Amino acid sequence: MHGTRHAQLIAISADQASAYRSLGNVRVIHHGLDPTVYPLGSGDGGYVAFLGRVGPEKAPHLAIDAARQAHVPLVIGGPHWGDRDFYDEYFTREMMPRLTAKEGGVMWLGELAHAAKVRLLQGAAALLIPSGWREPFGLVMIEAMMTGTPVIAFRSGSAPEIVDDGVTGQIVRDTCEMASAISRVRTSIVRFAGRTPCRAFPPPAWPRATRRPIRRENQRGR
Repeated sequence: MHGTRHAQLIAISADQASAYRSLGNVRVIHHGLDPTVYPLGSGDGGYVAFLGRVGPEKAPHLAIDAARQAHVPLVIGGPHWGDRDFYDEYFTREMMPRLTAKEGGVMWLGELAHAAKVRLLQGAAALLIPSGWREPFGLVMIEAMMTGTPVIAFRSGSAPEIVDDGVTGQIVRDTCEMASAISRVRTSIVRFAGRTPCRAFPPPAWPRATRRPIRRENQRGR
């Protein structure tokens, strides 16, 4: 393409940037948000949360499996994109049997407006991210951390960049580890460190150029 030699390509995570290394001119600028619209919550709702569209790339069915293994209720917020064969087949195959199972313990709220989304995150003991694909960033992770909610995420895509393992959440390999992490996050992270470290992102691994503007926003929001 004409002029690409001098173009500055921006990636939203180092993991995404790694796919474009051959171009040789990729800068990483992580997503940011306004902390004033994500107040710190108490996390005392007695549930873990999943927030995202109901599809195989987000894999809420695995969040259900992990929460049930941990014997903790799960609240799901997110749309099902109906009238699309790909998503309808997934919903019928993976979600319906789990939503209607006799074990219960799962509430699906559908798509949420901003205020309802924030309330869901504020009350959650943890946010579950069992992504079935390599998340380029995963904005919902920092939305959760802004409300003080730890994130338990599969080790894929940008998650290890976003989650400071053992401080703002846990990085896990599968649903069994996710189920175990639910108990650890609710005790070792929240009980002893409180929820404020989650709000104090970004983690040390983020580039300084990215960290400076986000930290200024964080300070204004406190």
